[in-house]
Amino acid sequence: MVALLIICVHVCPLGAQNQTNTPTAPSVASLQNGAYFILREASTPQEARVPDVSQIVLTYDRQKYGDATTNQPLSYVSIDPKDFVPLIIEGDPTMTRDGQGKSILSVSLTRANAEKAEEFTRAHLGGRIAMVVGGEIVTLHKIRSVVTGGKLQITRCEDNACEVIKAKLVDP
Repeated sequence: MVALLIICVHVCPLGAQNQTNTPTAPSVASLQNGAYFILREASTPQEARVPDVSQIVLTYDRQKYGDATTNQPLSYVSIDPKDFVPLIIEGDPTMTRDGQGKSILSVSLTRANAEKAEEFTRAHLGGRIAMVVGGEIVTLHKIRSVVTGGKLQITRCEDNACEVIKAKLVDP
């Protein structure tokens, strides 16, 4: 059974900054490829920070993988570096298009991460996640359903975001 995981809210990117509230916070370089829970999104790094929480604040630039206009400002996304599902896949991801021409990327997580994906999506159903690949945010999504069996779809990616995720997962 393939569960519909997420609907792309924005196509985004990165220019990462490690800005946290704790002196021993993890760094951007330590981020694994994965779906990370978003703590807050804001127009400044300071506004994105959540008090007393270990976090990493990444720059979100809608122009990197999307067709955003040049006048759209950067925003900042605070993620929890410990609350995520690793994007470690089995087999080759597949790419299809929906009726509107938007990409749908289907992947199968390893067995070890299938249970984690179910727990994560159940805990954050309706919440937002950042897809981080290669140390940068590629897309932001909303969790629309609980993922079971480790099979998920990253849907409604605009422009080339799904292609970027696929390429980085297959050829890291």
